[in-house]
Amino acid sequence: GRGGGFGMGGGVRGSGRGGGWNKRRIVRHPEQKPSKTMPLNDKVLYAEIRCIIKGVESDYSFLSMENWPSVMSSCDPGSEVFSRMNLNRKKVSEVVRFGLYPSMKQTLVRRVKEGGETGGFFTTGLDSSTIKHLGIQKHCDINIRYWNEAGGQVEDGYLDTHVVGHEPAVRQVNDLNKTFTEMGIPLTKMVGLSRDNPRVMEAVSKLFRSELADKGNPGVVDLICYLHPCHTAFEKCCESLTKVSELEEEEGVIKIDISTLLSSIHGFFNSPARREDLTDIGEELYDKLAGFEENLNKFFKRHVSTRWLEMGPCLESLLDRWTSTVHYFTAFLPNSKDSSDKKALKTDRYKKIFSALKASEEQKTKARVKFLLFVCKIVEPFLVMFQSSKPNIHNLYSEARDTFEQLAKIILKQESYQAMKDNQTHTDIDFSGRDDDVLKPTSECAYLISVMKTELKKMNSDDQDDILIDTKFALQTMVTYLQDHFPLNNAFLKALGFLHPNCRLSWSGENMSPNLTEAAEFAAEKLNRFTEQEMLNLKMQLAVYQSLEEVPAFNEKTDRLDHWWVKIWELMSRARGGVAPAETMKLVKMCCVLAHSQAWVERGFNISKMFAVDRESLCLLSIKGLKATYCEIKRQGGAEKLVISTSMMNLVKMAGREARMAEEKERKEHEKRAAVEAQEFEEARKRKTQEEWGSRRKELEDELRGVQNYVDKKKRFVEEQHHKVSKSSDPHKVKDYIVAIRLATEDINRQMTKEREIQELLRSHMGKRHKKE
Repeated sequence: GRGGGFGMGGGVRGSGRGGGWNKRRIVRHPEQKPSKTMPLNDKVLYAEIRCIIKGVESDYSFLSMENWPSVMSSCDPGSEVFSRMNLNRKKVSEVVRFGLYPSMKQTLVRRVKEGGETGGFFTTGLDSSTIKHLGIQKHCDINIRYWNEAGGQVEDGYLDTHVVGHEPAVRQVNDLNKTFTEMGIPLTKMVGLSRDNPRVMEAVSKLFRSELADKGNPGVVDLICYLHPCHTAFEKCCESLTKVSELEEEEGVIKIDISTLLSSIHGFFNSPARREDLTDIGEELYDKLAGFEENLNKFFKRHVSTRWLEMGPCLESLLDRWTSTVHYFTAFLPNSKDSSDKKALKTDRYKKIFSALKASEEQKTKARVKFLLFVCKIVEPFLVMFQSSKPNIHNLYSEARDTFEQLAKIILKQESYQAMKDNQTHTDIDFSGRDDDVLKPTSECAYLISVMKTELKKMNSDDQDDILIDTKFALQTMVTYLQDHFPLNNAFLKALGFLHPNCRLSWSGENMSPNLTEAAEFAAEKLNRFTEQEMLNLKMQLAVYQSLEEVPAFNEKTDRLDHWWVKIWELMSRARGGVAPAETMKLVKMCCVLAHSQAWVERGFNISKMFAVDRESLCLLSIKGLKATYCEIKRQGGAEKLVISTSMMNLVKMAGREARMAEEKERKEHEKRAAVEAQEFEEARKRKTQEEWGSRRKELEDELRGVQNYVDKKKRFVEEQHHKVSKSSDPHKVKDYIVAIRLATEDINRQMTKEREIQELLRSHMGKRHKKE
């Protein structure tokens, strides 16, 4: 099959409207190709579509396609097609969003549904990544892995992208339900949910599978990506290798992390002048040292700290230039008279590199580098195998176990290792080193010693012991992590080994070997989609499968499991008198669509980033359209091979109208949102005004009561003074009483004026409020 991108396989026929996402009906038609009988307008449309598809494949911007028709017309001035073509940026954008994208979704949904009632099973892949799009956004991609009935193979397809900020489980589950509802793909057909390992994805899996069960789905397999734990285990191995103990810390021991060393060396040689100096040093050493065989044209590779298992090539490039690199940092730079070199000696980056490559540390650092490269070589096959897009779920259990056993064998005593293999007690062994009967002493770890033997010979005995202890501890840390995170006891993944061609005869149930029929029945029961009668039929069909005399050869590297089983079904049909092995086909299809890692989903983010580079202002629908079209181009083998059907041409014809309808809908929604926001603002303003008035009114009423109380008090005072005037015969006292009455009366008048002002404020505000209401 053809690799790369999403899915593989041959061409597809034209498609019609379907999937529940657009009610307008268009009849399905086969592929349209330019002919003498085709109307000129259709020829022009066909040429425009083909050019746009090529532009998508090559990641051309919409604007860059505008001049294509004029260029092609200049090559053939007499062409009526070229002279009529129009590829302005607005039209190209509309075609991608409302022509090609719906067409790609239609064909994908149709292929998924082609299995009918007994087929159409699929796995959903969900993952998210931060992308520089419209600033910075987190794209959450939803992909589907299904069996293509026409192609007779498993394929991957891109479904949808949702933009999220925070990604709680509830929101992601709602996005999943929304996508499948719009696509019209029945969730009862989902057999697996592929995800990575963070806690939030565990919550998504649990919640979504619970909802699917309520909707009638018999069961969904939780498919965890085991590439991530493998990366993390190697990361912990690197960290443990240079971990400083409390005793070493007291003694002032400093160990430079190998990851830091690789990044520092690569960053140091960012300058062309420094690279030239290193090359000159290599040429000088070639003349001086016998046996010096460095490749001076090979340079250091960039190490990315988040991709731990890709450290292998970086370690190799460092070892390939080891002698000249050590000489450069320990001899050339310290003695250089160049001002830039003198400045470099004062940088933290140089000091880190020098501390790792100086004479007292060189051999220990080189030994650590060789050890990590040795570990990389062990786990690399696992990483490479499960990044492929072809069906590989049948190898997951065995390869995970074999990788674990290779690492464990280095530090386990032979009897402990053999007992682990014979008794399948991979998760029961304590690798912490507390049990001396389980792990080898460092002096007996022959693999470790052989990897670093040249460097160990150049060290004193104390340094030898330190390096062996460090490397053994690093392996213990890595194996312990894998022990907790690898599927070493996963009975379902183990049972899926029945799919492997080599197990047809070897899984006979004799001599402690697994029983193929029992394994297949266990897998069928786990998938929970077979009746009792179908289980009986399956058992009889598997007996026929194991009794076949001649079967096609199978090469793990070049052949595909799904293609091999299609050939087997033909042989089984002949052996059964032309009756197809329906139950076996159903089981194998369901098992083959189960994802073996998240690589098939994560590849899609590279496509998103490719389109978003220097085009960050593209709307989300454009990104979806470009991505869906690109994936279909790769699936069909190139822009020139992608089928342009009548239904696609009809959708492209309507793209302009659909764009205008979408713009009008968006305008109305914007107006509706604006009206709602305005209403909410007005209501908030009223609430705020009422709250403010309520507070102000209380203050005024309190002030009014205070004024009224004061006036009443003054009036009583005036009455008392009048009474004293009438009773007093002393003219001096009468005069004082009259003055007091006059002053009190003036004060009363002032306070009554203030009282009227407060009452007027209260009345005026109440009047305005009633008027507005």
